[in-house]
Amino acid sequence: MIVCMNLRNKLISIFVLSKLYKMKIIFTLFLAATVSICNAQNVILSGKITNPKSDSIMISGDNLKKSIVIYLNKDGLFTDTMKLERDYYRISHGDEFTDAFLKPGDNLYFALDTRMFDESVKYKGVGENENNYLAQKILLSEKLELLDNMALIGGYDEKKFLESVDSAATLKNELLKGFVLEKEFAAAEKKDIEFTQLDNIASYEMYHGYIKHNEDFKVSESYPDAFKNFNFNDDSSVKNERYLKLLSDFFSKQAYKKIREDSTRNFLMEFSNAVLERVQSTIVRNGLGKLIIEDGLKSGNDLKVSYAAIKKLISDKDVQASLDEKFAMLSKLQKGNTSPDFSLQDIKGKTFSLSDFKGKVVYIDVWATWCGPCKAEMPFMKKIQEDLKGKDVAFIGICAWDKQENWKKYIEENKMQGTQLFAPDKALPFLKEYDIKGIPRFILLDKEGKIVEADAARPSDHQLKAKIESLL
Repeated sequence: MIVCMNLRNKLISIFVLSKLYKMKIIFTLFLAATVSICNAQNVILSGKITNPKSDSIMISGDNLKKSIVIYLNKDGLFTDTMKLERDYYRISHGDEFTDAFLKPGDNLYFALDTRMFDESVKYKGVGENENNYLAQKILLSEKLELLDNMALIGGYDEKKFLESVDSAATLKNELLKGFVLEKEFAAAEKKDIEFTQLDNIASYEMYHGYIKHNEDFKVSESYPDAFKNFNFNDDSSVKNERYLKLLSDFFSKQAYKKIREDSTRNFLMEFSNAVLERVQSTIVRNGLGKLIIEDGLKSGNDLKVSYAAIKKLISDKDVQASLDEKFAMLSKLQKGNTSPDFSLQDIKGKTFSLSDFKGKVVYIDVWATWCGPCKAEMPFMKKIQEDLKGKDVAFIGICAWDKQENWKKYIEENKMQGTQLFAPDKALPFLKEYDIKGIPRFILLDKEGKIVEADAARPSDHQLKAKIESLL
């Protein structure tokens, strides 16, 4: 009887342990499945930065409200799990960056050596092919400088120009074919190559006329029409900057044509009317509306008309909210309003703000040492400063988005006149309040510090001197 009881207890123990073991297996499988599902919804990015220049890398993208900062350990290693939408992103370290394409489910190991930044970028893991392609694409773009740089090839004659553009597209397509890529990604990249080629073709007349100092230059009758078979309603390409630029350039030309017929017309109203006639897609219309809000809507006497013009294109609530926000900001920059202020230092460390120049007409130049168009205006700036020497005019230079050592060197080597200030903060409120996203940018204020023009004429404009003198 005792033997039977012991046997029975052992059997019960075995049964209980078996049940517990099965439950453990089920729980383990459940946990693994949960982790797998979570990972499928996230992007895992780990890697190593050799010879790091800072203590972190930064992930930025158009769909991110705030950049993601991932810190390195003492060995330059990092890892993070992020919830990201399928999209293109930028991975930055120090003052350099590389492009990336990230999507839910990616599990990537990313490595680079800062001594050979672009050349050393390598990816391994889920999503590696698309990202290694983008790394090679950056390297190819550097090699295509002689074939794809409009500032150079725009000066060629038509035949040589078109040969260069075709050669660049061929090399890009060959690179694309060399990788096994996700179908949708490959299709988008192929379109990007096409749009770049079409953009160059469409821009040739303008570039060539500018480079050759021939404002009347026209392409020949046999020159290809970039828009002959163009899809003006391509919803899938709205996120492509080149596609939107092509559309914007096309409709801008139509708007300028109307304005040449009647100078009282509003540019953005003519632009919007042209879009509505040709584009049926609400997605494309909203995309163009968003582009104009960011880059085309400016302060001025016809701001309300421009606002109404853009509103006609928009049906998306978020884009409408962006328009309203931009309109409110630009309304503060209307003529007669008090200018936003700044507090910046000159090369000797002395701090200046706009109140220091009260009683003088103020002409502000926002520039950078790396900006070619900015430097092209310098001789004209020097000339107008000499012409107005001794008058109640303050010329202020604000160097932005630059390195302080480069600014100091440029100031000293070029013996720049006026009050030269440096903006160490890339997010300087003054730049944001004036909606400055590109340079050079010029601002004209009266003697009371009130806005005359928030986006003033350049020094090379022959009417600028008279405009300043009218305020004295």
